Amino acid sequence: MQYSNIATVSLNQAATIVESLIPHKVRPVFLWGAFGVGKSSIVQSIVASLSEQTGKQWGLIDVRASQLDAVDTRGIPDLVDGRTAFALPDWLPRVDRDGEQGILFTDELLLGSASVQASLYQLINDRQLGDYVLPEGWRIIAASNRSCDGAGVHGRQDAALMTRFSVQLNVVPDVDEWVNFAGSAGYAPEVIAFIANRGKPVLKGNGSIDQAGLLHEYPEGGIPKGFTAAATPRGWESVSAVLQAGLPKSLEHAAIEGAVGKGAAAEFVGFLQIVRNLPDAGHILRDPHSVSVPDDRELATKYAIATILAQRCDNRNIDNAVSYLRRIDEELLAVFFLIATNRDKDLKASEAYVQFKIDTQRVAI
Repeated sequence: MQYSNIATVSLNQAATIVESLIPHKVRPVFLWGAFGVGKSSIVQSIVASLSEQTGKQWGLIDVRASQLDAVDTRGIPDLVDGRTAFALPDWLPRVDRDGEQGILFTDELLLGSASVQASLYQLINDRQLGDYVLPEGWRIIAASNRSCDGAGVHGRQDAALMTRFSVQLNVVPDVDEWVNFAGSAGYAPEVIAFIANRGKPVLKGNGSIDQAGLLHEYPEGGIPKGFTAAATPRGWESVSAVLQAGLPKSLEHAAIEGAVGKGAAAEFVGFLQIVRNLPDAGHILRDPHSVSVPDDRELATKYAIATILAQRCDNRNIDNAVSYLRRIDEELLAVFFLIATNRDKDLKASEAYVQFKIDTQRVAI
């Protein structure tokens, strides 16, 4: 594997590493990762965290090298006092407009042309571009797809450019992190339940690994010719939006295919049909003892019930949700409370959650 000589980390791990390095004024950090893995979201979370920690707003400028040409990086030439001067590109950070501190995120770096990479090389290496100097409080984070992703990476500048980064990380999605994030972000519970069950690679009986973990099914070498969509974290965000948009069922399947491709869509739609035949969550939260437990005891079905209740419950009815889930499987309470308390932090003060933590500690002892 081309990137086996660097660490492979999850999105949260990458954010922690990069955020810890920023105050020490190290050279820029580089993030490798496939399309849709969440590299941009890492940078956004870092900016939000730094703003909260310092009490000062950190700026974020996101520039895509693949969309730049030589003029965009060097500026437009003009004759000033008998000599050639270049007007600064508008995307470069300015203190008067963008603030004293921030992140300049140069994404798709290796998809840029050789001339664009050469200009950005100077900015990354020297913190300046021609007469422009990057403000003292600004840091650079760069990212790109890998050549094995079929992204059209231009490798001519790789050797010289890549040695200028303080740390390089290969970023991959983590199902548990994604479920946690999606629950707090208000994604459709059906999507969360599906990924919680089908997002991870599966160990087969013969000891081999089925790599069809559907959180990120992006094929090595890129999407094959004739295919335009694949299952990625970004794609599942779109599926969540499709469900929340309330499309007619006749159009819903087509929209889901357009977000994650035919294969993943077929599995998800089959799961969706099971979910939509489950007992009504509102009824369970009002009167759990009057609702029968589903006959289908497949893990996916259990996850679906726990996730939907976690997304709908509040302090008034969380006890009812817990009571119903206990009738199905005690082990569901872990995923239920994880999603519920990330969505609503106040639920950590509920008697049901406190008792769950006490019971968990007793089992551990």
